[in-house]
Amino acid sequence: MNGEGFKEELIEQSERFYPGNTGKLYEMTLVNELARGNKDFILSLTKIFIDTVPATASEMVEACNKQEWERLSKLAHKMKSTVDTMCMVSIKEDIRTIEADAKHKVNITGLASLVKKIDWTISRATQQMKEEFSLN
Repeated sequence: MNGEGFKEELIEQSERFYPGNTGKLYEMTLVNELARGNKDFILSLTKIFIDTVPATASEMVEACNKQEWERLSKLAHKMKSTVDTMCMVSIKEDIRTIEADAKHKVNITGLASLVKKIDWTISRATQQMKEEFSLN
């Protein structure tokens, strides 16, 4: 199975674990305000999200698995503004928890489940964006 097929299968299977998140996982209100209605700019920002944020989420999973807490904290910090800009309310607090707990090396046992939730949400939101903006 290719990487994209595996990711899609993972998303479908993961919906059992996060059943409340079957709707749209992002909101473009702030992006639309930033873009002032410029559809090309909105599309450009969406493509940047699709091209970069899933890789950061994957790096977070790797850092967590390797118990690289400082790296995990920095990756969460890097993703925080994107989560806010895209109004991804289902993971807004989770990304902050990961950043702080990894930085201070506290509540380490709970980080893996939060990181998996972030990765799932980013993967699913990316798929939704591709569908909304016809980028498949």
